[in-house]
Amino acid sequence: MIRYTKIKNPAALNYTYMFLIFQILLFLSSNFRGFASTEIENWTKTKTFSFIEDLEVTPWGLLAGEKDTRLWNFPFNGIYISRDFGQTWSEFALKDRGITSIYYKDKNLYATTYYQVGGTNGLFISADGGKTWIQYGPKVSTHRVAVDRGIILLGTYSHGLWISYDNGGTWIQRIGEGFTGPQVYAILIKDGHALVSLQNKTLISNGNFESWQEVPQLQNRQIKNLAKINDHIFAGTSNSDGMWYSPNNANTWLKNAAWGNKPVDYVGTFKNTIYAASNGLIYKSYDLGTTWLETNFDNINNKVTSIVGFVGNISNVVASVTSRGIFVSPYIQDPTNPEPFLEIPWNYINEKELIQKVYSFFDHELPLLGYSSFIEPSEIKDSTLNFLGIKDKIPNLYYSNHDGIDFALPFGTNILAAADGQATYNFDKNGLGHYITIEHPNGYRTVYAHLQPHELITNVIGTSTPISRGEVLGRVGMSGNTTGPHLHFAVQKTGVKSPDNRVDPFGWVAKDSNDPWFGYTWTDNNGNHSGSQSHNLWAGENIMQKDINVNVTADMSAVTDNNVSLAITPYSIPKKETYFNKLFYIEGTSNLIELVNLLGEKVRTLDETIKVSLDLSSIDLTEINTKWLKIYFFDEVGLTWIPLISKFDQESSVLETEIDHLSWFAVFGINPNAWQKNLKIEGGQFSIE
Repeated sequence: MIRYTKIKNPAALNYTYMFLIFQILLFLSSNFRGFASTEIENWTKTKTFSFIEDLEVTPWGLLAGEKDTRLWNFPFNGIYISRDFGQTWSEFALKDRGITSIYYKDKNLYATTYYQVGGTNGLFISADGGKTWIQYGPKVSTHRVAVDRGIILLGTYSHGLWISYDNGGTWIQRIGEGFTGPQVYAILIKDGHALVSLQNKTLISNGNFESWQEVPQLQNRQIKNLAKINDHIFAGTSNSDGMWYSPNNANTWLKNAAWGNKPVDYVGTFKNTIYAASNGLIYKSYDLGTTWLETNFDNINNKVTSIVGFVGNISNVVASVTSRGIFVSPYIQDPTNPEPFLEIPWNYINEKELIQKVYSFFDHELPLLGYSSFIEPSEIKDSTLNFLGIKDKIPNLYYSNHDGIDFALPFGTNILAAADGQATYNFDKNGLGHYITIEHPNGYRTVYAHLQPHELITNVIGTSTPISRGEVLGRVGMSGNTTGPHLHFAVQKTGVKSPDNRVDPFGWVAKDSNDPWFGYTWTDNNGNHSGSQSHNLWAGENIMQKDINVNVTADMSAVTDNNVSLAITPYSIPKKETYFNKLFYIEGTSNLIELVNLLGEKVRTLDETIKVSLDLSSIDLTEINTKWLKIYFFDEVGLTWIPLISKFDQESSVLETEIDHLSWFAVFGINPNAWQKNLKIEGGQFSIE
């Protein structure tokens, strides 16, 4: 039944209509400018604070800075700390000073303050995890701070921008004159490039930040927040100008159409994800601002002042809200990520082979192998960065510019289609040799290279053959440019030009950094380019978290730091040139054992030893003299494997050791019969039977 209500006051009627129209416009502006109403986060309030200005993640815990102007309430007005992932908070440092921002860089803590206590205010720095603090720079109310390569940029409320080139020893005023100058609202600094936003203009500088030029596209935009993912910079306005962004490291600027005209209370980044807040709502974007998702965070009419993320066994996002407090939510992966669809492209014994057969990784710095129109920068041309965030040089990590995965498989191994699709054949004498490409119906293609010329699924260039997952495509060979038998496996996105379309099927799982290839931009004679985002495309359970062949455990009872988490990750086969030739690697025992702090940084050394155990009961040890079995660690300086004192239990087949450092570990033994086997030579190739 519809019930009608007569409104006697016409003014009330007009007000009602206006209110309804406002609500409709608010709904449209929130949901029809690239926004989706998906509720994908689960926020929990952990502490009530009235005026938290900033949050920061450090190795010692989460920090929250309070600036409460209601001095008659006797607020703490200092830095609070949480040592249990944001669940409980306690007073920590700089009481009564009114904290306006907190910054962590290279084991130092930086805090800008508003109030004067004992005749001092301004910037405070701690080099011992917050135990002691020293005031640096001008003794004025300070608002923002950022640090890069030992250079400190300090923004004040009414005295402009100050810079120190010697870690705070001396200071020069770069914006403003004398003790007068504009308020600095935001500072972004990275790799010798800096942006500083003032009330009605944003300035940019490079190098040593001696001279500053205005960004014309941001004039009068009232930029109050700045954030960056790789080459993409996001600038949030405090008015109806919405959000602006640069896809090319501040060379050009565009309005973010998907965001619309809403003011931006805060913008920040975590794990290649952008978080932005407006009018008490928090949104996130997984695709560099093309689309935005609501996060089920509704504190309407309350200002979000900071959003940060931290890693652990479960990564979390933390937000501070004026008059409400601090909220924590588990970090949710992009629900639109492609469904993993690839099967291991050979007949395997256990799924762990997928990582432990890797010989060369996809280089996330620049996977431009074979692309001649863009030269790799000299500072990265000798190194490789894999999907775990490990960066190294040959022989530790192969190899720079690589655009796929090389699997160390024996000559003649059957190579299988990783998924259904249409298969085509090609030949590249000086590159991939005989190779098969499969176009899959989900927007990806896979490449299988260096195959033998015989027994291919198709060997006619220009024709397409339907193929089903698991069908034999060919056999491992040595065609093309190769120094030994292996499978070169590559994945590309269809509909995206090369080489922008190259992706890593393992995705990007590093906890302490963003994938530099995602959104990497450059321009050459083929036009503008931007690297694609990689996702885990391997079907089944996440093999990076599984111990199928060897169960690896570590006793953490001696570790008292609550802000670290243990990660045991299966890893690739040790390179033969890195260990003594009489040693015999026990397949399936290569693992990275790491402790990571809230920032995802690796903790290399321990105050106490921990016990590590490897269960080898599923491995055939009949040809191994078990008294020589030892756990080894990889010495990154000497580039060799070093044995640890190890104990093997014959009944349980468990091998144990104690370690006080964390790195790459593997089990080696000595096989006394290895040199007694028959050597077989066939077709110019040799193998041991």
